[in-house]
Amino acid sequence: MHHEKDAEILYDNLNLLYFEKELKGKYQICAAGFNISKYGDKHYVNPYYQYLEQLFTNNYKHLPKEYEDYLMQYIPDNNYDYNEIYRRLWGMDTVNYGKSYNFIDVSLIPLRETLFSSCKSQLKVIEAGFMKKACIVSNVQPYTLDCNSDNSILIEPNRNGRGWYKAMKKLIENPNMVSDLGEAMYETVKDKYHIENVNIVRKQIFEQWLK
Repeated sequence: MHHEKDAEILYDNLNLLYFEKELKGKYQICAAGFNISKYGDKHYVNPYYQYLEQLFTNNYKHLPKEYEDYLMQYIPDNNYDYNEIYRRLWGMDTVNYGKSYNFIDVSLIPLRETLFSSCKSQLKVIEAGFMKKACIVSNVQPYTLDCNSDNSILIEPNRNGRGWYKAMKKLIENPNMVSDLGEAMYETVKDKYHIENVNIVRKQIFEQWLK
């Protein structure tokens, strides 16, 4: 199951942000993981990422026509040098996918408040934390296991408000806050989820299970 419904939370708030003329040129919205699927000898653009891109750009209405035409060529190139309001980040393999965080400063992590959502992991928060990225995140489990008002901006879930827009605007206007939140999230996750510490716990569990 993908995150279409979760991503839809951002739609209205992104449109509000795009119409803030004084913020133009001060931020860029990125969608990471874009990919092309292969079936036999044919290649198809992943419809999930197509939908996300349409959400994030209001069906490309916020982009120059020339840039939209370029995106429609679906050329897998993360090194394309441009300064548009939206950027597509192509997916990478499991060894390198974390490098996508090098292209962003703030991680947007929306999640609807449902029983199913509460059973997920907080992986996106952990990844962002280790990469020292500020997080704007839905105030729901499992993210509240690690997120608080000191290390992130929490947005109340399932509301048709301006919370995400206000949070994004606040960070755009306060770049020092972006750095501070990124450092705070790193301090939250660095010991708790470091692979060496996690492996100690795993070893203890296996040893107990094998007794």
